[in-house]
Amino acid sequence: MAFSTVDQHMLSMAFGLGQQTEGKGKKHGCIIAKGNKVIAQGINQQLEEVKGMPEDRDDEFYASINAELVALAGAIGKANLSECTVYTSACPTWWDFKVLVALGVRRFAFYGQIASERTGYYAQKLSVEMMAIGQ
Repeated sequence: MAFSTVDQHMLSMAFGLGQQTEGKGKKHGCIIAKGNKVIAQGINQQLEEVKGMPEDRDDEFYASINAELVALAGAIGKANLSECTVYTSACPTWWDFKVLVALGVRRFAFYGQIASERTGYYAQKLSVEMMAIGQ
């Protein structure tokens, strides 16, 4: 399926939102939308108590909450997720993908490629639409 004008706009918003991410982590943003209405949004969040780890460790990346889950927390109860699209600045991780799909999401749009074979396999098996666009 081709990207619509709304898809392009929402994806651009997710990318811009991700640029607000603070710290060393990846600059990643997510928008959950129903049609042209934003239901919730999120950026990667670092857990406060682990900031400032020793320089030789990269634990800040692992001690974060991904943008998709931050957005999901804001979307619960606001809309039927099966009617929503998740727009992200990069392909959702397998962990985020399976949570969102279990809660009803059936459409994703993101920059880049599908991040893992497992995500691609289950997207196809479960008829989840994965729309990727080069950045």
